[in-house]
Parts: sequence; C-alpha cells; structure tokens
Amino acid sequence: MAFGGVHYHSLDAKKRLFIPSKLRDGLGDTFVICKGPEKVLFAYSNEKWDELCEEIIASDNLDMQRVIFEDVVNVEVDKQGRITLKAELCQYANLTKEVVVAGVGKRVEIWDKATREEHMARAREQKDTYPKIHF
Repeated sequence: MAFGGVHYHSLDAKKRLFIPSKLRDGLGDTFVICKGPEKVLFAYSNEKWDELCEEIIASDNLDMQRVIFEDVVNVEVDKQGRITLKAELCQYANLTKEVVVAGVGKRVEIWDKATREEHMARAREQKDTYPKIHF
C-alpha cells in the first residue's frame, strides 16, 4: 500500500496523537515509529519495518545499526485511533501541539507543523531539480 495525504492533528498533554483511519488501515493496529532525518518521525507497518531491518542489518555497519535501532518503538492504536509517543521522540521532532501526519509512499511521517511547513517550502523551491516522472 502506498500512503498519501496530509492530516493536521493535535498532540495532547499525554503525548497521544490521532492517526487517521486511512493511514491506520495500511499501518495496522500495531506499527513501528523511528527517528527520521530532518527532525521528523517515520512510521512503518510491521511488514515494511521487517524489510528495512534486513537491509540495515545486511549493511554490517554496526554504528549505523545502533543509531537507527536505538529509539525504535512499537506503538499500538487505542480504541479512539490514537497512539502514544515517547517523550524522547516528541523532543527529537519538536512535537508540542500542532502536528502533521503525512502519508509518503511506503511510510507515514509525523512532523511538527511549523517545521514541516518550512521544510516543504524549501522542497517546493527545488522541484525543478527532481527527476521527471510521467503520469
């Protein structure tokens, strides 16, 4: 399944975040959250995470493995469609209140709203350098 779409939600005081049903359908009732580059969190289905783990482990780069696996967490969706994020992950991604949950191909990204807006403005400025794709 390829994820798409951008959703705006609030992180509550208990660090709970609503995950839209369209994204939950692809991620599953439990899934993996890890740090991504650029102060963003990545969410992967367990199946996709297993595939990525094989690549990471096959690299034989122990330091890279330690850095990637250090803050990986499994999360479970509650009855209201929310997950609870670890404080360390919220701090890494600067998540306080306004959060963006975005489908990006094989993963879901969790951003601080202002950080994502800044990042996307830069990304849009560079769109002429992207490879050409014919739809």
